[in-house]
Order: sequence, then structure tokens, then C-alpha cells
Amino acid sequence: MDPRRRARIILILGVLLALGAGTMTFFYAQGAQTAAPAPEEPKIEILVAARELPARTAITAADIKVAKLAVDTAPATGLKDPKEAIGKILITAVTVNEPLLPTKFAAAERAFTVFPAGENVEPGSPNYRVMTITVPDNFAVGGILAVGDKVDIMYVFSFDPATKLQLPPGAAGAAAPAGGAAGAVGTQSRITQDTVAKIILGPMQILSRAASVYTIRVDATLAERIAYIQAAGGQLQMLLRAPTDDRAVTTTGATFATVYTQFKFPLPERIAPQP
Repeated sequence: MDPRRRARIILILGVLLALGAGTMTFFYAQGAQTAAPAPEEPKIEILVAARELPARTAITAADIKVAKLAVDTAPATGLKDPKEAIGKILITAVTVNEPLLPTKFAAAERAFTVFPAGENVEPGSPNYRVMTITVPDNFAVGGILAVGDKVDIMYVFSFDPATKLQLPPGAAGAAAPAGGAAGAVGTQSRITQDTVAKIILGPMQILSRAASVYTIRVDATLAERIAYIQAAGGQLQMLLRAPTDDRAVTTTGATFATVYTQFKFPLPERIAPQP
């Protein structure tokens, strides 16, 4: 065989062997990269919402779960221990799987729900409402009342029967008959103008306080009545109860008749001046 031809054959075979070796090396390297597991991204355990949670929700164990989030994406202030969340009150809605942050919870003096703890909205549930009343410090135990205190609410007002009642002719406070003397108006009626004091609500827990504005929980009907008496004048007062005293109030209220009977006030009389 011609030496030059043999050399060309050897060169071609060498090139083919080199290409085959390169191809094998390439596919081997690709296979090794595919088989090798990707480096695991570091993660951290964070508390997240297990379901949609509306604002003013009191967190329970069923409302939260622990999720593993990438360190780079996990919030730095995210809660990690369920004890940091259970029992607290949300001030904003939280979506499912959203991390729980301290800023989503109400401060202790603002932490309350519309329904009492342990009660859920049912068809027969009371129509609970949260409302505020304004009571100056001098009528609120000197302003020492705090969130969680139990109080009775007393209403003191001036009562004028002529402006509130339709009195029969001749009754005290009624208009004099046409052509009659005003002095003939009455002695028969026992309803008279006076100051009235009555405990109207208790026990009632203070949910929140801002200066002289107190937040309380009542049903819708009572909320209307309290709104009326606030607008009608008079003065609300708060009476502090013992923490464990849940007894219902059974007082009948106070007028001159009850105070006079209880304290035996002397009645002033007209006297003729001495010469």
C-alpha cells in the first residue's frame, strides 16, 4: 500500500477516534451533571395562616401552621413559635399561607373581638355590637379604670314630666285649663319633676380605653338605647366591680322618695318671720 495513502487512513482514523472520545466525554459530563442533586437552598420555619383569617380574629391553634420558607424570602420578623400567636387578635385580614408578623396583631389595650371569646356566629347568637361611650374621669372612678375591668353603668338625669309625659288635666305639671287659674293645677298626680339615678347595665367589661372614651360590647338593641340616653343629656357614670363579681344588678333606682325614706331627710317648712 502506498505509504501516503496509509498515512491518510491513519489520520482519518485518529480524527474519528478523537471525535468519538470527545462525544463520549461530553455526554458523560452532561449525565453526571443531571444525576448530581442541586445544592439545597437553606430554609427556615415560619408561622403562616392555615386559612383565610379576617380582621378581629382571635387566633387558635387551628388557624396557624408551620411552613418552611427560603431564608432569602422569609420575613425577618416572622413568628416561629405558636405561643407567640395563639390568643392574639388580628387587626388586619390575613390570607392563607401568609406569614404572621407581630405588626398584624393588636396591642394589648386594643385586643378584643366583637363576639366574646369562645362564641361563634350562629343563627341564634345575640346581635353583638362594639360601641364607645364617653365618661369623664370624675364619673369613672377617678380615671383609674383599665382594660378588662368590670363595671356597672349608671345613668343620672333630670326628669320633667311636663316634657316627657302626656298628663291628664289637673295633674302636676300639666297645662292649666282654659280660663282656669294656674294655681289650680295639681295636687293629685304623684309624678313630679326630679333627678333620677339608675344602674342600667352591669356587669360590663371594658374592652378598650382612650382617655375618657370607653369601648364596650352590647347587643344591637341596647346599643340603640345607650346612644339615645347619651344624646338625650344626663350623665353616665361607671361603678367598678370586683373581678369575680358577676351578679346581676337588681336595684330599683333612686329619686327623692327613695333617698328621703332611706336617709330620713328633714323637710323644710315655711315659717313666719319673728317680729
